Amino acid sequence: MNGQVYRIIIDDETKKIISPKSLVFLGEYEVIYKSVLVNKKLIQISDSYIKKACEEYLYLYDENNDIITFIKNNHDKTTKRQLVEAVWDMTRKYGLGDIQVINLINKYSN
Repeated sequence: MNGQVYRIIIDDETKKIISPKSLVFLGEYEVIYKSVLVNKKLIQISDSYIKKACEEYLYLYDENNDIITFIKNNHDKTTKRQLVEAVWDMTRKYGLGDIQVINLINKYSN
């Protein structure tokens, strides 16, 4: 596959450009992909936006995070709908959908 890849970072809420269009060299991103997404390990990342995204992604998989603790502590004290709504509010910044939230609840409410 030939061609160039560019990256641009835009704030979700304001739609303002945070980081203008820049050429991306995939070598670094391949290493990040394998380390973070496959091995669930944070490595040294020079790009502060990508580093923050990776940290937040790994936080979701930390079984001691606030979201999972909330599910474990509240799954039997509320209706499933109320729990889904509460967890969904907690996870908005991660962009999780309703199915992902339900899967988290199902996994940690037993």
